[in-house]
Amino acid sequence: MAGTFLTQLPNGQTLPDSYYIQAQVKLNSPNSQFGFYYHSKPDGYYTIMFNSNTWTANYTDKNGTQTSLTSIPLHGTQLDGTVTVDIVIQGSNFIYYVNGVQQGTANGAFGDSNSGGNIGLAVGPNSDVSFKNFAIYTA
Repeated sequence: MAGTFLTQLPNGQTLPDSYYIQAQVKLNSPNSQFGFYYHSKPDGYYTIMFNSNTWTANYTDKNGTQTSLTSIPLHGTQLDGTVTVDIVIQGSNFIYYVNGVQQGTANGAFGDSNSGGNIGLAVGPNSDVSFKNFAIYTA
């Protein structure tokens, strides 16, 4: 998995405890994967990864040990064309949407990993994905 991170907000601001990430995403080739990093800090980070059939949320600690939070088939929408993905982050509670359809929730409780940190975009191996209109809003 490859990714890029937003490590600084304008004017030295930090992420609030409750916020949401929104982006428009397009799978440019079949079987591509994309996702987002959130609460990324030196001691660990959360990710959500989407493919054309499912989404999976994980926590990875500083040693690289990954813990699955949930893995669920997409429902009520498909990843055809450009889709809008929203991730609501409220401390250790996470809600995931695709095209306005709630896909599910997850909860993480891994020490000091549920506040602050950085956010980022992720792309799976051998994937061709386009991101646009990436935004952060207070929740």
